[in-house]
Parts: sequence; structure tokens; C-alpha cells
Amino acid sequence: MSCISMTNTDQLRDNTEAARRFEPMKVTELEQLKAATLAASPTFCADCDGRCAAAGGTKARLGDLARYLTYFEHHGYRGGARHLFMQI
Repeated sequence: MSCISMTNTDQLRDNTEAARRFEPMKVTELEQLKAATLAASPTFCADCDGRCAAAGGTKARLGDLARYLTYFEHHGYRGGARHLFMQI
């Protein structure tokens, strides 16, 4: 289960219920989820270790920037993404 944020009590209630009814996914379901995720062309690497910034010779927080862009463009979390960006 993945949750970026909960912005209202309906989301909190839905996520609480999902956690209560949790069952591990089957291997085939995990493979389908991985394929769908890769097909969506994610804009940042999971467990970012900063190697792209090092390879580019910069100290810029490229992983954070890409994550905030994903929040903004793909999750519709525009205000939060702007706020996080401004803290860099």
C-alpha cells in the first residue's frame, strides 16, 4: 500500500479500512503492478541515492526535484509540491 497524503476524513477512513483488510498480493499481481508502474514512466527512482546528481557533477537535489514534479504533475498535489520546492 502506498499513500502520499490524506487530505480529508473520507480518505483517512478509506485508508484505515484498507489497512484493516490487508492481504499480501500474489506474485502475479505484483508482476502486473510492476509492469503498469514501469509503463507509466515514473519521473523519479525509488530509493533515490543521488547518483544522477553525482554523475552530472552537481549538488542539486535532483531526486527531490523529480519527486516534487511528480507530486505536482501526476498526483495533483500542486500546493504541497510548490511548498516543498520553495524549501530547497
